[in-house]
Amino acid sequence: MKTSLLALALIATSAFSATAASAAVVHEINPTGASAATWGATEVGWFYTPDTSYTLTAIGTKFGSSDGRTVTAEFYSGAPGALTLLRSGTLVPIANAFADAVLAPLNLTAGMTYFFGFTNVGGLDTNVTDDAGATNLAGGLMYSFGSGAYENGPETHFTAQPMVRFSGDLGSAVPEPATWAMMIVGFGLAGSAVRSRRRQDALAFA
Repeated sequence: MKTSLLALALIATSAFSATAASAAVVHEINPTGASAATWGATEVGWFYTPDTSYTLTAIGTKFGSSDGRTVTAEFYSGAPGALTLLRSGTLVPIANAFADAVLAPLNLTAGMTYFFGFTNVGGLDTNVTDDAGATNLAGGLMYSFGSGAYENGPETHFTAQPMVRFSGDLGSAVPEPATWAMMIVGFGLAGSAVRSRRRQDALAFA
């Protein structure tokens, strides 16, 4: 009986642990799009305003071609002309599939506007789509030709809707009511089992 009670407590604890969120794709923008053209610019970027707070750990994007080069993903506060680099990471494009640049964890605030970009993209088939119904990020495309300052734009005649995904950790989830109930019952029974064992031990030595 004692073993069963302790096992129930462990099951309840496991159920609670399973509710904790882990790093996963938080936002996807145009994930099923297809490359629209070829980049002439060397660096391209967009503004990004998350609608929920989370810890960013990776930026992924999908180019239409790959030649083995390394692309750098950058994440900033501020705007072109006054950018502050917060995180950067690298990825090797995979033609028509997402590749992720891993970043050191960065806490993002819902409603705050950031800027992200990709460098060394010249000549790659673009990581944007012109598919009907595609989502365009506010502010439009910003770009540069080797300066890394993203000083050109916003591009308006070419909408350049990016194919991008942001991965991270939303933090520990709040347990569902049923999970709380299991935990309370499990820990309560485990406590009863311990008290019962102590009483038995006391009687054995009386």
